[in-house]
Amino acid sequence: PEDRESYKGEILRRGFVKEYEITMKRRDGSKIIILETSNAVRDEHGAIIAIRGIMRDITERQQLIQQLIHAQKMESVGTLAGGVAHDFNNILALILTSAELLKVQAKESPVLLRAASVISSSAHRGADIAKQLLLFARSEKGKQKAISLFDIVTEIQQLLEHSMPGSIAINTEIDRGNDIILGDSGHLHQVVTNLALNARDAMPDGGTLTIRVAKVPFQLVREEFGGEVAPISYVVLSVSDTGAGMDEATKQRLFDPFFTTKERGKGTGLGLSIVHGIVKSYHGFVHVQSEPGKGTTFSLYFPALSYSGDIPPITS
Repeated sequence: PEDRESYKGEILRRGFVKEYEITMKRRDGSKIIILETSNAVRDEHGAIIAIRGIMRDITERQQLIQQLIHAQKMESVGTLAGGVAHDFNNILALILTSAELLKVQAKESPVLLRAASVISSSAHRGADIAKQLLLFARSEKGKQKAISLFDIVTEIQQLLEHSMPGSIAINTEIDRGNDIILGDSGHLHQVVTNLALNARDAMPDGGTLTIRVAKVPFQLVREEFGGEVAPISYVVLSVSDTGAGMDEATKQRLFDPFFTTKERGKGTGLGLSIVHGIVKSYHGFVHVQSEPGKGTTFSLYFPALSYSGDIPPITS
């Protein structure tokens, strides 16, 4: 509707448009981006009776441009983050060493000992952030081996049941036997935990967290992500919540490093960037479905192990 009004205004004002970008909707409801060049056809009284021109579908081109821009941005920020993390670690090492020495000297002074403990614990929190920065910057695959997502999800579910509030129900739906991928268990634990904790934060009044794992044919993945999808089967891991959901503007920035909608001090804005980086490093894809008031689903597509293609070989 917004594009239609601006397009009509342009045609009425100028009588033509040239390579005018418009978002349109297909019959099935999916959106496409087109470039239109057209002229107004007028009757003898000067009234517009028709519009004649051509439309060109540039949806795939625009998607590729956005992917390229995002990749370049992530690479630049990753380089910067890596450099900052290394320097930060050096500073933290000095702070931690000094704090430990201060603890030894302050045994007779409870006030100084408490202050040294605060310095030490704060520095350790800073070190954890530095580790996240380095993981984001490197996007390393880690030590790869055959991983059962059923085992990963089961372990995390046990932890979540002790940390989630009672108002949140946890459901899992896993297609056993079709849940094997090549990856690093530490990375995958971090991916699922990040998404689960974000889902928890999106449901302050309670709701349902659902984790699903299933194998999908590449045709369905290609319909979603286009020509970059290899002709192999994929395992999809989805994490859904029934929380507040997100608007389109938030979804556009979701994987930007340091972007967060949480209150100050409650999030670094690195969690989803790391999730995105890990999935991409495994030759996978991420899809987010969310609407305000209708919850959110993160779907992560990983190459199935039996169809690993150019994925590195299994390491013992």
